[in-house]
Amino acid sequence: MLLRSVLLFSLLLCGLMPGVASAQKELKLALDWAYQGNHAFFTLAEDNGHFAKEGLKVKIDRGFGSGDTIAKVASGTYDFGYADLNLLVPFNAKNPGNKVVCVMVLIDGSLNAIVAKNSAGIRRPKDLEGKRIAAPVADNSRVLFPIFAKANGVDESKINWLSVQPNVRDAMLIRGETDAVASVYTTTVLALEAQGVSRNDLTVLRYSELGADLYGFGIIVSEKTLTSSPDVVKGFLSALTRGTRDALGDMKLGIASVKKRDSLLSDSTELARLEMLRGLSILTPPVLANGLGYVDPARMTRTLGFVAQSMAVTPAPSVRDIYRGEFLPPAAERMIRQ
Repeated sequence: MLLRSVLLFSLLLCGLMPGVASAQKELKLALDWAYQGNHAFFTLAEDNGHFAKEGLKVKIDRGFGSGDTIAKVASGTYDFGYADLNLLVPFNAKNPGNKVVCVMVLIDGSLNAIVAKNSAGIRRPKDLEGKRIAAPVADNSRVLFPIFAKANGVDESKINWLSVQPNVRDAMLIRGETDAVASVYTTTVLALEAQGVSRNDLTVLRYSELGADLYGFGIIVSEKTLTSSPDVVKGFLSALTRGTRDALGDMKLGIASVKKRDSLLSDSTELARLEMLRGLSILTPPVLANGLGYVDPARMTRTLGFVAQSMAVTPAPSVRDIYRGEFLPPAAERMIRQ
């Protein structure tokens, strides 16, 4: 009888202890691409226990491009994604009953760019006319190129696109088989440097510096998930905010965390990538003043207008069609000190 009472008491005690009895909610996150230094935001949120503290168990998988990630989130295959928010404009226009929205912007300034060797004679956007540009068809830098072209008076009909696989794009530039590549700045520049090409020998035309002031990557989720699990979204973003602060505060720790998932990564290359991203596109003046994930409604409206016009989406979406900021942690928890 005594043993039975002890067992009943133990079961009751466990029922009152969420950490013991309550199973963590399992979620799946699709990244934008293969593991790189900037993914330390997510891996440290896991390694440092931030997801667990929110009652979440998050499986982090590599991605295969923003378009693919958006489709996976829309289908319900993944609960969250990390993708270029600009690509939500055409996706939602084509899928009004199955929208995907951004709930946190992590990359304040887009890193989309055209990269060329100086020998190609490309100094300004108009110089791209008549040139070859290599990129995968679904690469977001290529998909967003019309915005950049329109902003700079470039005749798109005079661009000779070479559709290639991501793993040969940069090699083609080195061999002179293309005049330029469309890519993410930190990806191509560092890849070229690793193959002996000096940054001084490169011309980089960043979209955000040349008339296309676009927001970059962020956390995406389906509208269905927002409706059914708002607290889960809030918990995820709270944990990710802490993971991002950890990574920006100790970048070497962040790279070590990412390398647990891909041991073949180069410490020096990924640290350089994270440092570049931190300085160029994350800790921008608006973010330093207002906290991680800050969005200026006027700028977002302007961004979405650029995208809609260039991609023939009519009417242009409202900010709320693409972005929902009410799930973010309070601003005080998102502030970053340099």
